[in-house]
Amino acid sequence: MAQNGVYNVRFFVRGKPWVVSIDDYFPMLLNSDDEPELLVGAMGGGNSMWGPLLVKAWAKIKGNYLNGKFDLTANGMRALTGAPVFDYYSAEFGES
Repeated sequence: MAQNGVYNVRFFVRGKPWVVSIDDYFPMLLNSDDEPELLVGAMGGGNSMWGPLLVKAWAKIKGNYLNGKFDLTANGMRALTGAPVFDYYSAEFGES
C-alpha cells in the first residue's frame, strides 16, 4: 500500500505512455450479510489490491467504470505493455 494512498499507474494510449494518478477509495456495496464488498474488480491472493487499482486507473482513462468494462482484452494488454496486439478470428469448429 502506498503510504499516502495515491498510486501512479502507467498505461500506453495510442503508443504513448500515460501516467494516471488514483487514490485508494473504491466504490463499495453492502452484500446480503451487510458486509462491504467491492463494486468492481476483485481482491487478489493475500487480499492484494492490484486488480481494483488497475480497474480504477483504466476507468479514469476511459471516463468511467462502465466505459472501461466492455473493452476487448487485446486493448487492455496493449495499454498495459505498449506491445502490438493482434486479434485473429476464425469460424467456429464444425461449421461448413
